Amino acid sequence: MKRRLRKKLHLAEFTEFAFDVRATFVPPLDGAQNEAFLDRLIDAVEARGLRFGGGVALEELDGFIHGRRPPRVTPAERDVMADRLRAQPEVSEVEAGPLWNCGEKCSADDPTS
Repeated sequence: MKRRLRKKLHLAEFTEFAFDVRATFVPPLDGAQNEAFLDRLIDAVEARGLRFGGGVALEELDGFIHGRRPPRVTPAERDVMADRLRAQPEVSEVEAGPLWNCGEKCSADDPTS
């Protein structure tokens, strides 16, 4: 398969990985705590060259994390981000899913694609 087609289809060296992440807060956050948590999360994600998509409600976080080009998300990145979430005092439970190919879903809103 030609390079141009691999890039268009997000295959081989152009595969873009992501992982789902869910966290539960105890106790539920109020509005100010929610904003502060989201700011810390986005700062931690962006510091690693990654992006977060999803949302944070008063009782839970539900979203996915994916890499910008470069870097790409790896199992090690997933573990680091899950550990950072577990270290937050307001988080009681964290679930980080397996890597999946997010392809066009991740790059649809990325102006650098």
